[in-house]
Amino acid sequence: MNENKELILLETFKLLMTRSFDSITVCDIEHATGLSRGALFYHFRNKEDIFRQVLDYYTVIMHRLDFGARYVETDTLYDCIHNFVKAARKLVKNGKSLLGIENVERAYFRFLLQAVKQYPDFCKKFTQSYDEQTRFWEKMVRKAQAGGEVRAGIDPLETAKHFRYIYVGMSLEKTLDSGIDSRELLHAMMAYYDVIKA
Repeated sequence: MNENKELILLETFKLLMTRSFDSITVCDIEHATGLSRGALFYHFRNKEDIFRQVLDYYTVIMHRLDFGARYVETDTLYDCIHNFVKAARKLVKNGKSLLGIENVERAYFRFLLQAVKQYPDFCKKFTQSYDEQTRFWEKMVRKAQAGGEVRAGIDPLETAKHFRYIYVGMSLEKTLDSGIDSRELLHAMMAYYDVIKA
């Protein structure tokens, strides 16, 4: 991707994490990027096009990169949970340094809600990411069942959903506080693991 285009996407994303789409002007994007209006519109048709491409890049593409970091298949479900939490901690830390904001979850949920408001078809795209996450957890639960790590009688799909719900639920709840604490996340996931283990 062109360096200026990437800069425009990043700086617009930062603006959208703390402000509403309607309140952001082209002048704000010019100021944030240090680029002229001509440079902005060389890469994008208008402000809406910038926003749409920010959505595509920072939700779809970044979710894929995030998925690769957090959703790593391991030998055991126990190790998978620990790897997931470690990667989530790193993601939040990187988000804080990149965006310069303390509560990354709050900013990101704000961004997602704006996306839904501006582009109703966005929901379909985003739920594909959740489905992919659920399939990963289900695969790990099935693997753990086959290896005798977790009880044979549990439903792998429902168990997978619970792992995803723990993370998403804690992330949403912590938007009202100071953001997700990886120790609390690990504790919650391991408490559920203790319920299902063999």
